[in-house]
Amino acid sequence: MSMEIYSGLENKDITEVIKERAKIVEFEIKKILLEESPFLLPDRWYKDDPIVHSLWSGGKRLRPILCLFSCEAVGGDWEKSLPTAVGIEFLHTFTLIHDDIMDKSEIRRGRPSLHSIWGESIAITAGDTLYSLAFKSFLKNAEIEGVTHEQVNRVIDVAVKKCISLARGQTMDIMFERIERISIEDYIEMARMKTSSLIELALVAGAIIGGGSKEEINSLEKIGRDIGLAFQIQDDVLDIEGVETGKPRAIDLRRRKKTLMVIHAIENADNQNKKKLLDFMRGADIDIEDVINILEETGSIDFAKDKVKELLDSARKEIRNLRENEGRYNIEKTIDYIMNRKR
Repeated sequence: MSMEIYSGLENKDITEVIKERAKIVEFEIKKILLEESPFLLPDRWYKDDPIVHSLWSGGKRLRPILCLFSCEAVGGDWEKSLPTAVGIEFLHTFTLIHDDIMDKSEIRRGRPSLHSIWGESIAITAGDTLYSLAFKSFLKNAEIEGVTHEQVNRVIDVAVKKCISLARGQTMDIMFERIERISIEDYIEMARMKTSSLIELALVAGAIIGGGSKEEINSLEKIGRDIGLAFQIQDDVLDIEGVETGKPRAIDLRRRKKTLMVIHAIENADNQNKKKLLDFMRGADIDIEDVINILEETGSIDFAKDKVKELLDSARKEIRNLRENEGRYNIEKTIDYIMNRKR
């Protein structure tokens, strides 16, 4: 694509592009679900089926959409990566269901979480079903003309590795609740595995289906790592000061989650505030606003925001290694979209 045509893409609203691609992803999701449960009627889905409830709970479909963008960025036909993109959305939703159970979260995206409606046993089996459907979707991509079994096998290999990494990150997150002091480096490693893994998968898988080179795939994986870390840290910030997030303010802080801000504050607070923070993390009944004030006074919230900017700037720099086309443009604009999100 020439620079002239590429520059013309700047007039496209990435929000509208995301909405358009999300509709296409959702149509593909319905096709796969109806193959498994043909008795379901669309107007009854949300009310009657826990799997559909979880899939239609307000998500933006960013991971599958990044998969489509990635396929396009390496010169592929993005529509040919749709089954893989849907598989990634199934995996993402599976992790959210199990995460809500582990966190005992009653709300997901402003709506009741699956286990709070149907109970933990059904929620676990719904998550397991989605995990299985993910790999069915990956395999279905081999039925698309122009996509080889070798490409699909590579996607599945990467998916398995990223799922293992995600599980390790989730385990670390749980273990951190039992450890009083952890380092910023520990947190970054945990967040990289827990949150970046599926975004890395989305970008790598799309590039594999699109026929990307080793260099392009490596760059997209690095971009996914940076975006994922930024996404997690920004979530932590939004938990403290965000509006319209779909859940009560500071809910993760109330759960005594050791976020990047909390770790930074403990490392940088004076002795009095450090003791107050540590007492709070041990479960002491300390007003949440007092804790937030400490995070502000130590510059910990600004530190987290600066880290988000640093990571997204790193992703933008890596994007320059990709060819100039609509897929690359859409990935670039999605970074801006993530940077400016409020929920």
